[in-house]
Amino acid sequence: MSNTLNSKKISILIADDHQVVRDGLRARLEKLGHYQVLPDAADGITALALCRQHRPNIVLLDAQMPGMSGLDVCAEIKRRCPATRVVFFTGQTQRQTLLPLVNAGAAGVFLKSDDFEQVLLALPEILQGTATLSASVRELAGSDDDSGLTKREAQVLRLITLGHTNREIAELLHISAKTVDRHRTNLMRKLQVHSVSELMRRSFELGLID
Repeated sequence: MSNTLNSKKISILIADDHQVVRDGLRARLEKLGHYQVLPDAADGITALALCRQHRPNIVLLDAQMPGMSGLDVCAEIKRRCPATRVVFFTGQTQRQTLLPLVNAGAAGVFLKSDDFEQVLLALPEILQGTATLSASVRELAGSDDDSGLTKREAQVLRLITLGHTNREIAELLHISAKTVDRHRTNLMRKLQVHSVSELMRRSFELGLID
């Protein structure tokens, strides 16, 4: 069968074990009019079978599904349906779970918490062969130390310990104050503290700040 049920539309297979996610993505894509949304899959084995049957242009794939993991499905799709672009659409936000997705050779990796408009804007480039990671994925997967902090979080942490306010940090890093506040919240969660003074003390104890 050809890689689209309608040659004028981009064919997409949605694979996620949550029906509310599948239904939401289907409704959003079908509303746009230029996507052909194929029968969806609630598990990895069905996802692979449908992919082999329909040869879609794109598979929106959850990382964790029953029957067969998203990573295994991705590997099999790349082997059996090389023209199909696999895009992970995941709820995973920990570096140790995101890195395998980033390194799996998928055409894209996005978080379910990302604005879906980012995914839609990236699809044309993905179809042309450009691998795409959302900004959130790049940041979360960008940590290069054992602390689990991203590079941006480490930058924010250093500026916090130097006494800068959220607004000052935002100006220095060219990001919004709201984004700084999100980083501050993530830092406190990751370092298991509840105040700025505890955050600073814990940072020095762990050797995160000189």
